[in-house]
Amino acid sequence: MKETNLGFQSRAVHAGNAVDKETGAIRRPITMANSYALPYDPSDMNWSDAGGSLYTRNGGANQRYLQEKLASLEGGEDCVVLASGVAALSGLFFALLESGDHVVFSSVTYIAVYRLLNELFNQKNVTIAIPLAILVCVFIWVLLNKTLLGYELRATGLNKNAARIAA
Repeated sequence: MKETNLGFQSRAVHAGNAVDKETGAIRRPITMANSYALPYDPSDMNWSDAGGSLYTRNGGANQRYLQEKLASLEGGEDCVVLASGVAALSGLFFALLESGDHVVFSSVTYIAVYRLLNELFNQKNVTIAIPLAILVCVFIWVLLNKTLLGYELRATGLNKNAARIAA
């Protein structure tokens, strides 16, 4: 039976499981390793290869099994599991941003993301616009707190009956 024919609960149990090649176990074991044996002459190796187990930051057996399970549960072809939010944002930024793009972010952005955007993306000629973000925030605050329109927006948003009538 194909895995796609299984229901969600069955896939939650069975997806990402296969017979372990080394031990023959029908459930994949948790691999408690952070580094792996290298060939005698590692000069020919592709250190960026995500398929093999070189170092856990490059990926490992546990990560591959989890990715298979999550892809199956979400109905996707593949999945990427990362170790931190900054790693996820870095991957997202490098995948989506191109030279000449403009990024607007707050001055209170997490420092690692701030450094990532300022140090790495300035090299790619991506405009980082903190002052513009601050100006937009001030404009929105003034709009919401010092104008009749802002009062109406806040009153409608705070009252579910007013929101229903306004719609």
